Amino acid sequence: MTLTINDLPDVLTVDQLIEYLPIGRNNIYALLKSGVIKSIKVGRKYIIPKKYLLDFLEGNFYNENTHTAMENVNTVSFGILEVS
Repeated sequence: MTLTINDLPDVLTVDQLIEYLPIGRNNIYALLKSGVIKSIKVGRKYIIPKKYLLDFLEGNFYNENTHTAMENVNTVSFGILEVS
């Protein structure tokens, strides 16, 4: 069964994010750690409000290292973030 954004809870776990996005666990963690997908870290676990996932899918990226919006991110695949 294919999940839609409406099927997801308001707050997601990493496992739920992996199930929804067509990328692997290591890539998900890289996106979370870099801040490209915003998240909230509780202890050692990440939780991702659905709004943050929607921001990512709509291209509203945020890089915590530079504190600026990343408006020109083209693709994320196989662990490579390509920025134009």
